[in-house]
Amino acid sequence: MKRIKRIGIFQTAKVFGIVYFLITAFFMIPFALISTVMSDYIFPEIPFSSGIVFVILPFIYGVLGFVVIPIVVLNVA
Repeated sequence: MKRIKRIGIFQTAKVFGIVYFLITAFFMIPFALISTVMSDYIFPEIPFSSGIVFVILPFIYGVLGFVVIPIVVLNVA
């Protein structure tokens, strides 16, 4: 049986950043489409008023996951 001796902080940060991005994108892209269609009816004078936020959100979550996870790993280890 093998035992984990060390956790690579950079590798862990990359994996969590990608996972956070994918999970958030999975949920936010449909919300962006629905929000864009609905905002055309509610606010016709402002194109793409709220759908852009939902598209940018997965990138923000990915970067935050990449930055925060090493801090957590260093404090736990």
